Amino acid sequence: MTAALMGWIILAVAGVVVAIVVVVNRVFVVESLKELRNVTWPTKEFAIQGAWVTVVFILVLATFLALIDWGVNSLMIWLVK
Repeated sequence: MTAALMGWIILAVAGVVVAIVVVVNRVFVVESLKELRNVTWPTKEFAIQGAWVTVVFILVLATFLALIDWGVNSLMIWLVK
């Protein structure tokens, strides 16, 4: 069996599985789509601001943890000497 044929078989099986899940959970899917229409999506500016806040927080936290690590490492070296 070739790789292309295996790919088509996997794709077909996945499609059947998705179709079965959608049919079995039709009410859930319909209600989920209704809820997605009610979502207030963030503006571009708000998303960019949130990304910057996240980046700055990660940098501050990484610096703090690096200082703690350096301090504990220095303490251990001092205690061993």
